[in-house]
Amino acid sequence: MAGDAVGRELIRLGVTADRLTPDERMQIIASLENGGIFLLKGAVKDVADALHCSQASVYRYLSQIKKDDSNSASNNKIKTQTAKPERNSSDFAVLLYFALV
Repeated sequence: MAGDAVGRELIRLGVTADRLTPDERMQIIASLENGGIFLLKGAVKDVADALHCSQASVYRYLSQIKKDDSNSASNNKIKTQTAKPERNSSDFAVLLYFALV
């Protein structure tokens, strides 16, 4: 199953496994990860065989993908937090006035 998914990705990219660049391998492994392939038992070995690389390389790519995802998630969180307007004491005074009226 995992080998079939790799085959579809290779066809989509129009390359063969022995001609892949590291970036193309990363792209294929990221796509497979997003599709949930690595939830299957033995998928790492099957993907490594299909991509003509070691299982350690697949795990290294997965680690990098997860690191990149967590960095982009934390960057989005920082942007969201900084987008909040600053509150000052006059804001609270206005709120308190309308709450009492």
